[in-house]
Amino acid sequence: MSESKPSKRKVFSNRLLSTLLLWGVMFLAFWLANDWLFLGLILIAVFMGLREYFSLYQDKGFQQFQWITIGVGLLYFVLLFGAHAGWNIPAAEQLDGLALFALFVGIFGIRLRKPLDGEQSLHEIAAAVFGFVYLVLLFSFVPKLLFLPLQSAPDPANAGSTQPTAHFYLLYLVAVTKFTDMGAYAIGSLIGKHKMIPHISPGKTWQGFGGAILFALIASFGCLFLMGNQIPLIT
Repeated sequence: MSESKPSKRKVFSNRLLSTLLLWGVMFLAFWLANDWLFLGLILIAVFMGLREYFSLYQDKGFQQFQWITIGVGLLYFVLLFGAHAGWNIPAAEQLDGLALFALFVGIFGIRLRKPLDGEQSLHEIAAAVFGFVYLVLLFSFVPKLLFLPLQSAPDPANAGSTQPTAHFYLLYLVAVTKFTDMGAYAIGSLIGKHKMIPHISPGKTWQGFGGAILFALIASFGCLFLMGNQIPLIT
């Protein structure tokens, strides 16, 4: 007996709840202006993302590298933030390459414990490396926003003091991303009729795509309206 799919109202409610929770945590991090709180959020996101990625592979051979991938990924972000905080980390500028090297060494160390299976072994290794590049290295550009050399934004409430700078860009990123997702689902569910690429994603429609663009623009101009005078400039 097949499980019934959740209703559109339930799916939308779940997305709305996750959006509100994410916004609450992001505003807390912004209010405290604590980079290590951002690190905690990023570690959770990376851990959950990698776990979900490896769960897509039903073959246990593909999942055997998930913990070495997760471990190297989390350590990578800790060292990344540590270098930003002033830790004396040798070769910190080559951290991306060193993380990939450590991942390769760990993967081959695990895989060589049993006989190789030709192309299957190659596919398993490639899946782990792709997951690391896609979910760790690409996602690392989000916290790297915190390290940009920015002009401090003046605090209008306190003359002579400044507000957090790059945190505004992170808030902008989250706002546009979440509004895009909500717009695509809301408009697509209400008036979506014409399928975009049904053989890849049967639920995606051109109307939903238009809703995503519309909501992204609303979020973008909304951020500009609310904090346009406080958004820092890259120096």
